[in-house]
Amino acid sequence: MRYTGAAMTLQQLLDREAIRQVHCRYARGIDRVDGGTIRSCFRERPRFTRVPQAKVVREVGGREEIVQWFVNGITRYDATQHLMANEYVSLGEGEAASETYAVAQHLYQQEGKPALYVMAIRYKDRLVKSGGEWRIQHRELNLDWREGAPPAAGNVSRRRSGAGG
Repeated sequence: MRYTGAAMTLQQLLDREAIRQVHCRYARGIDRVDGGTIRSCFRERPRFTRVPQAKVVREVGGREEIVQWFVNGITRYDATQHLMANEYVSLGEGEAASETYAVAQHLYQQEGKPALYVMAIRYKDRLVKSGGEWRIQHRELNLDWREGAPPAAGNVSRRRSGAGG
């Protein structure tokens, strides 16, 4: 049932909040390099597409592959902070589409000095409700702009080298 401007039902409000919690849990999992928390945000066979400035860079399929891809990528940084904001949700019967803005900050060492890589992101998600829980079926990461540069591919944070899971 789509929201048409009339009063939303209690269930619609609960569903919107549950979807917002999926997005916040995802950010928390990324920032804590917690594979279990990241995993809990996705359906069993999800897809993830990264689209930086209109060019498809990477498509990953499967929950375990997505979790491993994130854990491997995030351990290059000493710390990250993903701030989720400006969320739009369109509810259907057991499915939803959402677009969420995020600012992702990544701190790392470059030649012994702190360096910062910042990305402005829009996540476009397709979510499915099953067993009373909302999870992401397809996530598209759109990179609107960035400042700084990511560390070299071989960089591994001393603080996060044992993280994951």
